[in-house]
Amino acid sequence: MSIDALIIEDDEGYARILSRIIRDEGFRPTTARSAEEGLELLPDVQPALVLVDIRLPGMDGIQAIGVIGERSPDAVCIVVSGRATVENAVGAMRAGAFDIIQKTTDITEIQLRLRRAVDMANLRRHVQYLQGQGRRLEEIVGESAAVQSMRRRIEEVASAPTSTVLVVGETGTGKELVARAVHRLSERRDSPLVSVNCAAIPENLLESEFFGHERGAFTGADRAKQGLFETAHGGSLFLDEIGELDLRLQAKLLRVVEERLIKRVGGTKETKVDVRLVAATNRDLEQHAREGRFREDLLYRLNVFQIDVPPLRERGEDVLLLARHFMGEFGRQLGKRVAVLAPEAERALMAYGFPGNVRQLRNLIEQAVILARDERLTADLLRGLPDPARAEGSAPPGERRPAPSPAPNAPISDLVDELRERRADVAAFERSVISRAIDEAGGNKTRAAEILGLSRYALQRRLKRLEGDED
Repeated sequence: MSIDALIIEDDEGYARILSRIIRDEGFRPTTARSAEEGLELLPDVQPALVLVDIRLPGMDGIQAIGVIGERSPDAVCIVVSGRATVENAVGAMRAGAFDIIQKTTDITEIQLRLRRAVDMANLRRHVQYLQGQGRRLEEIVGESAAVQSMRRRIEEVASAPTSTVLVVGETGTGKELVARAVHRLSERRDSPLVSVNCAAIPENLLESEFFGHERGAFTGADRAKQGLFETAHGGSLFLDEIGELDLRLQAKLLRVVEERLIKRVGGTKETKVDVRLVAATNRDLEQHAREGRFREDLLYRLNVFQIDVPPLRERGEDVLLLARHFMGEFGRQLGKRVAVLAPEAERALMAYGFPGNVRQLRNLIEQAVILARDERLTADLLRGLPDPARAEGSAPPGERRPAPSPAPNAPISDLVDELRERRADVAAFERSVISRAIDEAGGNKTRAAEILGLSRYALQRRLKRLEGDED
């Protein structure tokens, strides 16, 4: 199947030469005489490869490359220049061009240069395909047992597109990402996902925002307005911070959950809505219900299927996976290459508890990428974290200390004895940590494995090894 390419060239003869070469490489070329015309064609052509003359009437090629990069970031862009100067080359690369080629009658040279671009375009298409296969849960980064368990829960409930879902987790853990994943995996994926923060809407506007209003319903209502339920019809409605919802509105929400009927403020007509509700909270709603701050019957209706989002401190080395993910994200946004996480930065990140969870880590990495002067993200850029260089004995739990070097003149028999002692100390410490995790999990080893950031199989292996150390 042919792949689309866009050629923006005001010289018709040279455009034909480029078209012939591109066609021979398996691309279907479309030509434009100006940057403005090419940009108009961009949404229809959706090219994998773009060739742009640097000198064009109106907008020049370098400006066009910049706009194309924003609108079609996966397209491979080539600048074509009659005179390939250093200034042109630097400008083109800064704008996002993959290469710059000089207009020449040497067709072989043009073919060789374009073939590299074609290979890159094909590679990007393949990457897009692979990403498309895994796109369903792409935003949830992590390999810990706790995250894998959460992914399974998301996939399980996505297949039941009418069941209400309650997402529970601390502030900053990524509850909205979970709601988006539930929606995207479900049969409702082609319909809207509407999100609202219940704590952010003034109390006197909540009912109107949820259910809409008719014209003249109150002062300032000069026209009828759809509410969130009508807007989300056929799709999903994400109610973030559901624990902050006013009790009076909780009663009306309960009726909608039960009957799927809404009535606009100031109206008399009831409208049937088809909406899946996904609610999220960082509160203990059962405690709120006992205290009379949340309706118990509404809690039961919302909590048909609960998904727990683990705090970052229980996700082990997901901290480093997320840090590198955010380094790439902010590097692309800022036009910087910050690709190396220095060892001391890794230790500092692993040692910190992140009370603000993933959101705090994301903000920390964004700041560090802004401050970075080269491709290394070092510990001094992690402003706000404790100094990773601590004295012996003062490191917090989870921080790795460098292993002490053996005395150079000590007899090997003494070193072997010392090694055995250290192994026994490490085993005792590991046994203590695992025992505490099992206690906190109420004896449930699957939950204990999640707390430790391990799979259940890995926990079982460690327990067997530690039992062997006691023999």
